[in-house]
Amino acid sequence: MPFTSNPIQTFIYSRPDEFSDYELTDSSLFSMSIESSAWDPVSGNLWVSNDSRGVDTNGVAIYTHLTWYEYDVATKALVDSFTLPSPDPEPSDEYPRGLDFSPDGQFAYVGLFGTGYDRIYKFDRLTGVAQELGFVADNYELSQNYPNPFNPTTTISFTIPEASDVTLKVYDMIGQEVATLVNSEMSAGKFNVSFDASNLASGTYVYELRAGKTVITNKMMLLK
Repeated sequence: MPFTSNPIQTFIYSRPDEFSDYELTDSSLFSMSIESSAWDPVSGNLWVSNDSRGVDTNGVAIYTHLTWYEYDVATKALVDSFTLPSPDPEPSDEYPRGLDFSPDGQFAYVGLFGTGYDRIYKFDRLTGVAQELGFVADNYELSQNYPNPFNPTTTISFTIPEASDVTLKVYDMIGQEVATLVNSEMSAGKFNVSFDASNLASGTYVYELRAGKTVITNKMMLLK
């Protein structure tokens, strides 16, 4: 059952058997212009990404940039999504244009291509951590979160030059831990993590990276 799309909707074609011609049988995903797609090896659902034309008649964005959406073919409903953590503004034409999954479905390999530098991410769907493949890290670094100030989500980027036990935690200004974003052994590389502060009050927070014997802290501001 193939899918084709235009900036308004996705058309669904089907045929009763392999010897028959395809016929237009339905349409779905209104206002989504599909940039690329892939089948989930576990659920059997279709994952789709949207380009810049995913807006309604008033020009309001319906589908989020850099987000993949899981489409249940049987129910014709969006049942899940994941968004790549982005450490800086993306060029207007840089979108997810390739996707593949590990056999167990836990890891998504996503390619981004556009006027900015091309990159491939390995995204862990369980932890929400995205690793930029092919990036060679020389030092331990903890970047300023982006955006900052933020409301309610932001991305924290860090690099580690060697395999390490890594924790990334967030504290309020009196030193109370409010979130643990990473707590695992990680290989060398560059990683992006999304932080959702929907349940926190406005204010300044400290985020701390511990990797091996290295400890780095930085501050960010939540404005609601």
